[in-house]
Amino acid sequence: MLCIPSNELILDRISVLRMQEQSAYEKSPPTDHAHINFDHRSAMVIWWLNLLEILEYPTEIAEIALSYLDRCLCSTAGSSMAQNLSSFRLLCVTCIYTAIKVHGYASVPPSSFAQLCQDEYTVEQIEEMEYKLLPALQWRMNPPTGRSYLRLFVELLPSVEDDKQIVLELADYQVVHSTPNEKWMTVASYVTAYCAFINALETVGMDQTMIVSLQQTLRFSLEIDCEKEDAFRKDLQSLVLASTNTLEKAYSSSNDDKSIDLGSKASKKCAISSPRSVLYQEESP
Repeated sequence: MLCIPSNELILDRISVLRMQEQSAYEKSPPTDHAHINFDHRSAMVIWWLNLLEILEYPTEIAEIALSYLDRCLCSTAGSSMAQNLSSFRLLCVTCIYTAIKVHGYASVPPSSFAQLCQDEYTVEQIEEMEYKLLPALQWRMNPPTGRSYLRLFVELLPSVEDDKQIVLELADYQVVHSTPNEKWMTVASYVTAYCAFINALETVGMDQTMIVSLQQTLRFSLEIDCEKEDAFRKDLQSLVLASTNTLEKAYSSSNDDKSIDLGSKASKKCAISSPRSVLYQEESP
């Protein structure tokens, strides 16, 4: 019986994930985004990341929710929601609620989620929007994420587990910081993950021969455009430096926040801005 080497299996999985993303979850071209307010989109993604940090859920869920949001906004049913700020906020709330429900290790009851949003929207409003969201997504709820690629990439490393974890965290940090940025909206998750992975290998001082070998292997498996690779990697590094302060300010800001008792979440209290307060300036007369 033929035994396939472990790396070949991993590369096969990477290829399958890429083909899945390029078919069922392909990113829309920039021409489909003219109606989207990217400042609003970025603000709500940062709100998601803040919420996930407080609830102790993985940031990968924000990637999933963003796939829901972008695909819905580019659909016939969702395009009008981008024009109305209240509808857009409700859609954003519903996307993160649904992503947590489908992919979180424990779902948040609708009533508790409404409370986390400071009761800006009722349970009925969130569920009604979910009924609109699911058909708009054609019930495709499992998009490949940057993190899903990174988990496979690090398995190609001939390193100890601690080293793999460091590389994974450094690369994932870059992926997370690219999430709110409009420039990366049209970039496939596997491209972002690849660039973040190679950047992380260089950051930890990985042997250059090993880096080149991994680059060649992954370029072939992912069909990476070598001419654009360096520019993407530099842009990602610059973006991380620029956006770190933005995220830190968003996380530390608690103006007009209410204290929410999370009960089962280690019985701690924490402040979460309401979705309305995130975009309040846009509604000022």
